[in-house]
Amino acid sequence: MDCYIRECLKIDIDAIVKLEKSLFEFNYTREEVEEIFNHVDYEIIVAEKKEQIVGYAIFKRIRQLDNFIQITCIGVAKEHQGQKIGKQLFNAIKKRLQIYNKYSIYAMIRETNLEAQLKFRSLGFKATKILHNYYEIGSKEPAYVMVHKVKNKILLHDL
Repeated sequence: MDCYIRECLKIDIDAIVKLEKSLFEFNYTREEVEEIFNHVDYEIIVAEKKEQIVGYAIFKRIRQLDNFIQITCIGVAKEHQGQKIGKQLFNAIKKRLQIYNKYSIYAMIRETNLEAQLKFRSLGFKATKILHNYYEIGSKEPAYVMVHKVKNKILLHDL
């Protein structure tokens, strides 16, 4: 059964925070999710199955980079992984490119997060560069800049 992808509502924040804690070592706090929810440049979408939040994506429009949307997080409940819910969330973000007249999507992926790197590659992302000491929380770990170009109007080095 497919899930329903929709805009996040304020009542969904607790479910997102709970998923964050269950999925990620370095996760958003409730206050951070609320701040993102209220920020004009961010959007949160959720995947819902049987009236339960089973996944979410957080992304933002980058004003300094006219052509880009940045995915800051995609999470799917462990018991629902492997059901292509992450892909459905990504496709919903791709649809936003037309609305915002953007051409590419990028994400910063921890160097040690091989699973995420592989998932993003399967969606058509390519690692374009590495940013050393990118993550301040944890081990000052590098991040790969992974880019998915939807339209051919930009060059990858523009990022």
